[in-house]
Amino acid sequence: MSIEDSDKPVSSQIERLNEKNYRSWSTQIRALLRHQKVLDVVEPVNGISPKPILTPTEAQPTKDEIEAHKKLIDAWESKAARACATLLPTISGRLMTYVEDEDDPARIWTILRDRFRPCA
Repeated sequence: MSIEDSDKPVSSQIERLNEKNYRSWSTQIRALLRHQKVLDVVEPVNGISPKPILTPTEAQPTKDEIEAHKKLIDAWESKAARACATLLPTISGRLMTYVEDEDDPARIWTILRDRFRPCA
């Protein structure tokens, strides 16, 4: 194991999200996701997932546009998988039902935030 690996925070050290600990859980998870360089796929801008969408310049996308979009999707999928692998194990089993059918980490984050963040 490299020194880099031993310095990485571990999600198993974070108390699982329950109905009463959203603030501390979200603060710790955000720090971990930021450390893993995947926070950008979790925190949606204006509630919209950052998953790349193909927007062709013409009615039919060009081969170059399709290839560029595929690269963006591949990069997003890799980051989204890492983010989900961090988020999901830190949610209590009872709360997992709210996100069990979701595979977009931004959507998972939004559901949990909207459901469990205490009112200010």
